[in-house]
Amino acid sequence: MMIRIGCFLLMLSCMVVPWAKAQPEQPEHLAEASLTAVEIHIKSNLATHYSFVQTRTLSLLSRPVISEGELEFDAGSGMCWVTLKPFYSKLHVSQNGIFELNKDGSKQRLMPSGHDVFEVFSQVYKAIFAGEFDDLDNSFNVLPRIEGDAWQLTLQPYGVAEMAWLKEIELSGDGKHSRLLLIEQAGDSTELFFKPLSQAGEDLCW
Repeated sequence: MMIRIGCFLLMLSCMVVPWAKAQPEQPEHLAEASLTAVEIHIKSNLATHYSFVQTRTLSLLSRPVISEGELEFDAGSGMCWVTLKPFYSKLHVSQNGIFELNKDGSKQRLMPSGHDVFEVFSQVYKAIFAGEFDDLDNSFNVLPRIEGDAWQLTLQPYGVAEMAWLKEIELSGDGKHSRLLLIEQAGDSTELFFKPLSQAGEDLCW
């Protein structure tokens, strides 16, 4: 199963975060103002279709694991994630969970909604693709930054000993592309670059 869905779910598996709240690292009124500015930046450059390149860097491997593909994000239908290289897979993420879509038209649910990984996954991708931040502080301390046309959100998970390996997630963009970087305490990382497309080159989920 993991071979078929590949590095995408490796990245998701790194997103399980605990729920014990920590104190924010900057004054709340400054953080709120900056977050509003980031929201404006993202919403002024929204797209529906994206290409992506994902790089998974592991200390045990001499070379990073790289995958490429396309995705479509729609607030009503969810997200369709199609990996084209190094192997083909198609995932549909909806309010009911994550499903693998097979070439014969059948589908298999890989993860139900309500699962911690699913909920955090939803929060992060709503932020980067829709500029919706309402639920982020349920799981993270959110540290926004604006510099010219560029924006960045540093997401620090609330600390619990069993999740001490997860350092932070960085979301960033400049209107031309977006980036997600997940950093682990041990130095392993998952990096995703998203570039808007005028239309999908791949037959997606709907």
